[in-house]
Amino acid sequence: MKVIGIAIVVAGGVAVIVSQFLTYDSVSDNSIWQQTTRYPIILTAVAAIAVALAVVSLIIKRWLLLGLAAVISAFLLGETFPVGAVEYDAYEVGFWVLVGGALLMTAGAVLAAADSVNLQLKLERRAGIGSAAHFVGHPDTGAVAPAPSDPVSPRPQEVLSERQPADVGRATEHGSRAATGAATGDLPPAGWYPDPAGAARERYWSGQAWLNDVRG
Repeated sequence: MKVIGIAIVVAGGVAVIVSQFLTYDSVSDNSIWQQTTRYPIILTAVAAIAVALAVVSLIIKRWLLLGLAAVISAFLLGETFPVGAVEYDAYEVGFWVLVGGALLMTAGAVLAAADSVNLQLKLERRAGIGSAAHFVGHPDTGAVAPAPSDPVSPRPQEVLSERQPADVGRATEHGSRAATGAATGDLPPAGWYPDPAGAARERYWSGQAWLNDVRG
């Protein structure tokens, strides 16, 4: 959506520039360039700045650039559309292309900025899930292992289920290595262990990560 929004901004900017060479109104029967010079230069410069900000945001991935492009495009739309006009019949194709181009620029910049902000929020949430807070201690060795994703409750939980007899045997076998595993961060061997998500079941640990295989 961001690329589509930027493409709309570019198309609107081209429309704004082209419109100034078309007949603006039926009263003068001239284009904006034929009526004056300063006004079309300002319109062209403003449109070019907004388009440049939108295009640069593809390289420098900052939503602030798209926000500035949206503000500038909205300013351009306000400058080109005469709200207080009594009759719009006098305006020719140049006027409508100019207003339409400014409207496209505003809509495209807002769309691209919203998509960029949404993407940034998703990346921040993903980084939070992968942080050190999303880890739980292994019930046998004390080593740290990542907790599996829980679609119902995404927050990591303490292991609440009681150990099975086999787990008690493993705890005795690995009891002498518990302190060493906790200190060095060595991961426990592969096998079935109580589900770190807190459910009354066991989940299979591959030795490197929790798998989707569960039992019990």
